[in-house]
Amino acid sequence: MNSLKGRVRHNFDRGALHYQEYSAAQQALAATLLERCGAALPTSGIILDVGAGDGVLGRLATTPMVAVDLSFAMCQRSQAYYRHVLQGDAEALPFCGGSVAAVVSSAMVQWLEEPVIFFNEVARVLAPHGVAALAVLVEGTLREVGDARREALTQCGLPVAAATPLPSVATLDASIMQSGLAIEHSSDWEGFTWHPSPREALHALSHAGVTATRDGYHGNKRFYHAFMQCYAALFPAGKIFHRYVAKIYRLKKAS
Repeated sequence: MNSLKGRVRHNFDRGALHYQEYSAAQQALAATLLERCGAALPTSGIILDVGAGDGVLGRLATTPMVAVDLSFAMCQRSQAYYRHVLQGDAEALPFCGGSVAAVVSSAMVQWLEEPVIFFNEVARVLAPHGVAALAVLVEGTLREVGDARREALTQCGLPVAAATPLPSVATLDASIMQSGLAIEHSSDWEGFTWHPSPREALHALSHAGVTATRDGYHGNKRFYHAFMQCYAALFPAGKIFHRYVAKIYRLKKAS
């Protein structure tokens, strides 16, 4: 298991108990995914939720689903909302080729270093003419956090190491086409969460798993204080927000 995947699993294991409390944006995105793409999902066969987390799509959907998630703790939290829950890897789905009627996934693909591996897996497990409904957080999400981080590193004289990047829409589109899936429809989504202070804002991110993007400066008190000052300076009116930007896709397997 690569280092990013291991950190993602660790942080979602740790945050599973309180994830629902701190994931308002992710819940809103999941609801929007079903609003825009739910009518295209079949009423029979296996509908597979990949990266199901604590079960938000399972709670909202009217059709029973099967869930896969990398985090064991998240699998435990979501069991009440699915026909079956499996701990598994989005890049190596535990299903036979052509055995799945539909794949759904919300706010998961952005954690993958190579999204094309996941899209290849979706194409493999989908039955002929199967569909996929996906919501992916993309570039622009949490932009203010990234801006404050870069400024704080510069102030502290530390190397501005790249954080784990979010995928661009161009990268996602190319990965989908490379897998052989067809984009039937895509649309944009933007959401915000509001927080009383920079400290509370970062606390919420930690419970939502975003600490998986931590770099080697975690624990550096000088950097932490500089980061908090830079972050607060971006919101002079005192209204701290997190911005989430996503692309919603409806895909189809041709044959």
